[in-house]
Amino acid sequence: MPAVLLAQEAVARGLARWLVELLHGALHQLSEPDAHRAEAVHETRKLLERARAALSLWRAALGKQVAAAIAANVQHAWQALGPLRAEDLLPEALQKLRTATRDTPYHVALEPVHAALLLRAAAPRSLDEILPPILLCLRAALAQAAQSVTHHTERSVQRSIHKGLRRGYKRARRAYRQAAQDPTPEHLRTLAKRIKDVLYALVFLQRSRSKKLAPFIDQLDAMTSALCDEHDLQQLIDLVRAENLGGVVAVALTSQLVATQREALLRRTVELGLGPFHTRRSRDVCAWLVRAIQRRQTH
Repeated sequence: MPAVLLAQEAVARGLARWLVELLHGALHQLSEPDAHRAEAVHETRKLLERARAALSLWRAALGKQVAAAIAANVQHAWQALGPLRAEDLLPEALQKLRTATRDTPYHVALEPVHAALLLRAAAPRSLDEILPPILLCLRAALAQAAQSVTHHTERSVQRSIHKGLRRGYKRARRAYRQAAQDPTPEHLRTLAKRIKDVLYALVFLQRSRSKKLAPFIDQLDAMTSALCDEHDLQQLIDLVRAENLGGVVAVALTSQLVATQREALLRRTVELGLGPFHTRRSRDVCAWLVRAIQRRQTH
């Protein structure tokens, strides 16, 4: 599944192909009877995040109501898979903490938490329990998308893309400033979502790696990684506290360690965002992004 516009591919045709293939790929991941649950859930959520980015570019061409209807089904499926993804991620997040604290008292304190998480992981929830409504949402989204993205002119799709990029960037910029001033879990989740919308759209539209866009894209990618790590830590400590995993002492020490790690990730996120979201006016950045994409699409 090509993740960028193909050489000589019309933009309208390529954007339609991308959205339909993403939704079809998500369905395929969950329809494979022998698929490993963790891998299927993770890959499906990644495909749905990219589908959300594709829809942000289609929004003006499809109309708000049609785009919102498809997006609602995509979002429902993505959210429904969230708890299963968290189950798979939390042991990984804890392992990162254990590796980072090797040869320190924290490493020993994390052992009871690690043992408790392994015990929870021994009886994971089944994907089959929640799969039917998710598949219904994905099939509906795919049918709506396949019907809606045909018969659009190249010019109308180009205009829709430019509007989508401007809207996406402005929303990401607002989310960055809000999260920098008030880094609540909700604001950080919104920031991660907005950044991914812009990041995945730019990666797809540039056809091949652009020297001008590369630093901008790399900064967004690094911000996404930091925000994902922060989110994993937040989910980990929420679970540890809620279920008192490892006992009172282990919970207290794990809380201290997670707080320190999250602060470092938040500082990194804010620093990385200075380039994309602070150095120039929003209008100037939007105009630069559109010009850069137009140049890539004509080559």
